[in-house]
Amino acid sequence: MFRQVQTLVLLFAATLAASDLTELDQAASNQLVAVVQLFRHGHRTPTKFFKNDQYTDLSKYWSGLDLGQLTNLGKQQHYELGQFTRKRYGKWLSEKYDKNDFYAQTTDVDRTHMSGQVNLNGLYPAKRDQIWRRPTDWQPIPLHPGDSNIWETFPNCAAYTPEFAKVLSSDLYATIDKEYADVYSYLSTYSGENITTLSKAYSVFDCFKSEDTAGLRLPQWASNIYPEPLTQLMGYYFHSMSFTTKLQRYYSGTLLNSILNYFDNKINGSVTQQFKMYSGHDSNVAAMLSALNAFNPPSPPEFASSVYFELRNISGYYFVNAWSKDGSNFKKVSIRGCALDCPLEEVRERLSEIVVDVDTRTKECNAQTTFETIESEKMYKQLMETGEIERLRNIF
Repeated sequence: MFRQVQTLVLLFAATLAASDLTELDQAASNQLVAVVQLFRHGHRTPTKFFKNDQYTDLSKYWSGLDLGQLTNLGKQQHYELGQFTRKRYGKWLSEKYDKNDFYAQTTDVDRTHMSGQVNLNGLYPAKRDQIWRRPTDWQPIPLHPGDSNIWETFPNCAAYTPEFAKVLSSDLYATIDKEYADVYSYLSTYSGENITTLSKAYSVFDCFKSEDTAGLRLPQWASNIYPEPLTQLMGYYFHSMSFTTKLQRYYSGTLLNSILNYFDNKINGSVTQQFKMYSGHDSNVAAMLSALNAFNPPSPPEFASSVYFELRNISGYYFVNAWSKDGSNFKKVSIRGCALDCPLEEVRERLSEIVVDVDTRTKECNAQTTFETIESEKMYKQLMETGEIERLRNIF
């Protein structure tokens, strides 16, 4: 049987290699059973300005939008992502929206709601009898509220913070802080903020990223630290949030469990939807890639970045592929070392320490915490007393 599965994988790989990676041919499309997509919202205004930021006038520079709001550029990015998804799966996914084929949900944040709606316009433009107001091809498609027990912007889990503190207080991250102390000092001098950690450096990076993407000219002093080494530093920052198996379990375990359950239900015929979509944040995308051991090298997810999971039936055997789209870069990502066409049961095995159901996660999150080192306990107190954890829930 193993040899037979190997042969099937090789045959599929040959089929895929012969076609455009971004657009599935009919043979590859016929093998699809279900697709799950998780993406980050599009370009937005900064969530918070640093003290010396020169673009704080929302009326002048941001069309009167408030902080953290989706811009017209962000809308365009998601319209194009929806078109990309339509192009890739066009030979498989019905061109007309039908609730029996498609289901979407979002976090309860303006920019993710709006990104999802615009994305759906690119994926499902109104056709024929669906057109209700000419000349527009937009049609309302429901975006359901995300289940916070399964996925959220940042884990609401008491056990997460001590584990996160352990990572931030580790020798590795202590070394990063020491090696980039001159960058922190430089940022402090010019930003007007007291930058001493990766977390505090994020506030400057976030502004620069939003402003640079919007075409605003950054101050001269920024050229010495942006895009590098600040972008690399932020890659380390995002990686820290899902650095260990336990953090990956608390951040993405229930969502992965939901995805695998959906695949099971699709196989046994208890659900009809072919496609599930999750409109979220860079933190969700980074955490998911970390859970797959595919966040390497770590880099902050771009606006409108996306992860796709595909379930395929090849001669009665079920396989999973994962893909990532970050800007114009679309590539295959391995699932914890399992590359092209990973058997569904092997996916379960490789993710077994991460995948967790809601009840088990709840028990683990509420379990009594112990600290392995004095440093991690100090870091935990710092995270709690400074309000850092609460801030993380709101910045992405």
